[in-house]
Amino acid sequence: EVFFKCGPLCCDILLGTLLEAFVMSRIGLLITCLLPTIGLTVDDAFEVHSMLRAAVETAAVASPASAGNFEQAEKVVEACVPADTSATWRNSFAEAVSMMLKKTRRTMQQGLSGLGESVATLVDGCSCDAPQAFAVFREQATRLRVLSTSRGGLAGLDSKVRYEPLQALKVGDIDVHSQLNALIVAWQLQKGPHEVGQALTRLLLLFANEPEEQQQVQPEAKDVVPEQPDRAAEFWATALKQAFVRLGDATADVSGCLTADAAATHSHRLTEAFNSMMLKTRRGMQEGLKHLAEDTGHFINTLGASCERLRYSDGARRLSSAAGRLAVLAKSRTLMKHSVHVEYEALKVLKIGGIDAHLELNRFIGAWINKKSAEELGEALADFFEDFKEIKEDDDNTALPKEVDPFFSFFRDAILAAQAGRNEPLDLPTTCFTPKATTPFGVELQAAVDEMLKKRKLTMQHGLRDLAQATDKLLAEQPVECVWSSGAKTIWLAAKKLRTLTRRTVVDYGTHIQYEAMKSLQVGNVLIHAELNSFLATWKLRSQQEAGTPFGELMLKLSALEVNDEL
Repeated sequence: EVFFKCGPLCCDILLGTLLEAFVMSRIGLLITCLLPTIGLTVDDAFEVHSMLRAAVETAAVASPASAGNFEQAEKVVEACVPADTSATWRNSFAEAVSMMLKKTRRTMQQGLSGLGESVATLVDGCSCDAPQAFAVFREQATRLRVLSTSRGGLAGLDSKVRYEPLQALKVGDIDVHSQLNALIVAWQLQKGPHEVGQALTRLLLLFANEPEEQQQVQPEAKDVVPEQPDRAAEFWATALKQAFVRLGDATADVSGCLTADAAATHSHRLTEAFNSMMLKTRRGMQEGLKHLAEDTGHFINTLGASCERLRYSDGARRLSSAAGRLAVLAKSRTLMKHSVHVEYEALKVLKIGGIDAHLELNRFIGAWINKKSAEELGEALADFFEDFKEIKEDDDNTALPKEVDPFFSFFRDAILAAQAGRNEPLDLPTTCFTPKATTPFGVELQAAVDEMLKKRKLTMQHGLRDLAQATDKLLAEQPVECVWSSGAKTIWLAAKKLRTLTRRTVVDYGTHIQYEAMKSLQVGNVLIHAELNSFLATWKLRSQQEAGTPFGELMLKLSALEVNDEL
């Protein structure tokens, strides 16, 4: 009654709020608000420009420093987001979500990295007059990608972890599970561009910069790092050559690439960076690391510009890449929360984005202060920056056991669930539910799920009808030994009854299907909203392979349908 009095807009708002609450609490998933004007359908193109506009608006609300983004949000329109850029983002983002839902250490890393890269590529491909907002998104997305591919970035995942949606995940000591889950739910359940944009911004805000602050203190006299003007071009050429050797590139030749001014400037900036670190504060450490990373990256890139042979040096590329990644990490708030995101004790304990680099940094600073040889400084420099190289997780044993076909285990679990507590052994031959038969079934069942998630009366009928038809057809094609068990017979009976009930073009919902928005769904004489919600949640938010048990429970419930011949 409330929804029909309030109208479509109110229903849409309450649907989103309650749906998310139900998902997060694992009570169940609400499937549809039957007002015909509500809901995004899979037939509608996902409006990427609307998602971006919602993201900019959300950033403006969440961050006072981004208040100007409200005006920029109005400038994010369809015309400034090219169609090919939108299509690329939709595909890459969907692939990233799909990777994360595979629940292995490696696919989680790949999915998070892909998510960050998709956002950075999207804003780079747009011509919208929103430079401040897009620059912030690009920086946050880049930081997410860097953290997810850093040593220690996924430290919250042990070697035996299986990523479980709606539980826990840390990226570089940042707890992202709630925000990431909300984003996955918004995307997988087709909640629309507005909610996806909001959820995306809330995730990216976890990777925001720390606000700049003026330093109020100076290092004690005994801790000041002195200038070292004697470390000229020849010294740095030797140090860099040794650093490149340490990084696996023994062929790089730096001689003749450095000018005296470039060497002196870098020595001065390196001294300034170390002096900032010697303030012995988290802020001083952050500023020092940021300058060290930026100056080193600039130094290496300048060499590449002046010496063509260094452009192809693997050592120079690795050092430049690591410096760039450290620069991203050094601006992150992961450095700033004592005993939560960082443990810092001057020159003893230092974690940067989950990476413990204190020993390498101590050695680097010591080599500079104590005027060690160019070779020693080069090795210390390489060892420090190597901590921040991009890491790609190897395949591990966290993947689900491989089956002949995922739908083989789907139906095995479904049949066991539909046996209704009978202590009946199930010996399913491998000739059952082969890929040749289950591949089209998977496509048809996915289409049925998408229909039900369109949130309309008619599409709910069509989705249930297509689910029944796909199941009936598949079971009819199986050898007799595949469908002899009581569980298989129960599923087949339910499919036939449901197909009969939904076979007409228009169903009298008042008689055969009764639905009260967000409360119940009754098909014939059977209430199925809880079972249907459980199946859809598992199918969309976990994996199709794991959806067998709730599918069997749903079909067990539907097997009790009372179907009259006059239907």
